[in-house]
Amino acid sequence: MERVSPLNRRKESRYFIEGISIEGIGTIVEVSKNGLRILKDPAFSLKDPELKFMIASVEFKGRVKWEDELFIGVEGPHPLGGPAFLEKRIKRVKEALPPPQWMIVPEKAVVHYKKSEGLVAVVNLLLELESEDPDIRKLADLIERVSQYEEGEREKALEAGTEPSEALKKSCKDELRAQILQKQPAEEMGKIDAEFAISLLGLQHVREVIENHVRKCVFDSDQTLPLFENLETFNVLKSVFYKKLCRLFGLTEHQSEGSTLLFFETAGLDILVKESNGILDNFYKSPTHLYSELSRIYEQVFFSVDALHLTQKYFERTMGDLKESYDGYLMAYLALHPQYQPAKAVKITPSRKALALSYLFYLTFLAVLFILDKNQTYGNYLSRRLQGRGLTSRNQDDLIEQTIEETQAILQILQIRRTIPHPQTPDDFFSLDTFLGKDIRFEYLLKTFKAFGRNRQGRLALRYEDGGYAHYILGKLINAGGLGLAGKTLAVIPCGNLSEEQWYQKDFDLFDLLVFKEIHKLPQSKLGSFLRLWNGFEGQAIATFSTFEFLEHSQAQLFGHLREWVVDFPSYFQGAAIQDRMIDHTLDYLRPFIGEQTVNREKYRKEPFSMNHIKAEVLTTLEIG
Repeated sequence: MERVSPLNRRKESRYFIEGISIEGIGTIVEVSKNGLRILKDPAFSLKDPELKFMIASVEFKGRVKWEDELFIGVEGPHPLGGPAFLEKRIKRVKEALPPPQWMIVPEKAVVHYKKSEGLVAVVNLLLELESEDPDIRKLADLIERVSQYEEGEREKALEAGTEPSEALKKSCKDELRAQILQKQPAEEMGKIDAEFAISLLGLQHVREVIENHVRKCVFDSDQTLPLFENLETFNVLKSVFYKKLCRLFGLTEHQSEGSTLLFFETAGLDILVKESNGILDNFYKSPTHLYSELSRIYEQVFFSVDALHLTQKYFERTMGDLKESYDGYLMAYLALHPQYQPAKAVKITPSRKALALSYLFYLTFLAVLFILDKNQTYGNYLSRRLQGRGLTSRNQDDLIEQTIEETQAILQILQIRRTIPHPQTPDDFFSLDTFLGKDIRFEYLLKTFKAFGRNRQGRLALRYEDGGYAHYILGKLINAGGLGLAGKTLAVIPCGNLSEEQWYQKDFDLFDLLVFKEIHKLPQSKLGSFLRLWNGFEGQAIATFSTFEFLEHSQAQLFGHLREWVVDFPSYFQGAAIQDRMIDHTLDYLRPFIGEQTVNREKYRKEPFSMNHIKAEVLTTLEIG
């Protein structure tokens, strides 16, 4: 792999500590492995560069290496910033999340939940039927599945002593059999299966029969999210767009499984609504509410578990064969919201299939939010990623238009009246310079990412104190125009949620940009796999880690490989401006959920609170809409 210039030329890591007063000199405010940064007393005057003083009954000898108006830098031969010292003295961001008001146990909550499979089976059938080049074998299999569902519903009605509806008296396959009998006497036919029916009747005739059959049927609509506007439209549109992505990326083998998972992605929401005693009945109103990371925070602080964790448990219990698909779904959600913190109990494996699905799901999320909720930000993200795949603006418009037309055609067959307006071409007024402000530390961060973006095989290790805020900003940086990252194929790997199963470097060659979130949580058994990927991956790679959880001395081997690529995220301890900017960003982020309600921002300036602390407190104290 081509060698690129390191981003970090500093020899040692520096840590902010609770001040240690040194009589006659000043206050130690930062330490490194062998050095100190001292805020000078007003009366201090440097006469001798050799200093000697006591720290906690231990004598420290050092030499002043630099001095400015406020500080002096002292280097000593013996480490002061050792693990024990840092654990005790290092300054920490305050993050005290409120205890959950209810305790929902995922394993128990999913036991009695069952989501109807009727609509998903029918939509998958219609998707294949309406495609330009249907796969006959797949179409036959889908006809069999729909017919099995209908026959099962008919048997349930008879067992309950009720008369099946007229629509259920004949299954999809029964309707095709009746058409065949008009062409060929029964005594001349053997067993009729769907593939035989298609070959005998012809595709166009089969299409007409199935569409007429579906029009007569009434499939259970989802009633668990009563205020979610046009839930069926949401379900159909994402399946249509996802199918088109499978063809665009040459991954049609994942079409059926991925579409099924997308239909069942609301399982966790359904369970939460059922368990919430009415609290969440009116909460999930749109794709924005469904996909928002703030919804996951809200769920966690109220019920101790979020919808994604419940969905994972549901798949684990009822659809074990979709495990890889769900792993991809979680990574897709992290690509959408890098700041999301999955439950520790959730374990995934970044297999080739899961990784491929993660990018398709991620683009599907963006498309749904853009088309149905008219979200211009996500429309821009989608446009840049598709442009990176080679789609011009005209190609993208055609893709969106075809998605809308096919969605409306299927909805019409399902007897659902809905017109979906074509979204306006997204405006790109977002400016990172304006968003981050003119603080020199943010300017340095932006400059560093620009340099990283220019290196096709670049590496960057982002060290932070507030994980929620750092990953929120990281999401902006990897999606903004002008940094060379927004058009890359992207995967986000949650190191704290990796299973013990093996993963392989070749499985990541689908991507241009990898983000290893919270590398300090990487299982020890995966260190070798990560280092091989970090050193050998032909694209760009970012690792993120916490200052507090990954001190320089704690994981020496891993840190040694990251050291030269370390970039420090701006610290709240460097001045009030950084924290003020975080508070502004947090309140703007919350605004769609809290409206114009007032938040006392001064309260959060008194101490270095984390972004997650503010989000959780505001969501549990204000009225959420």
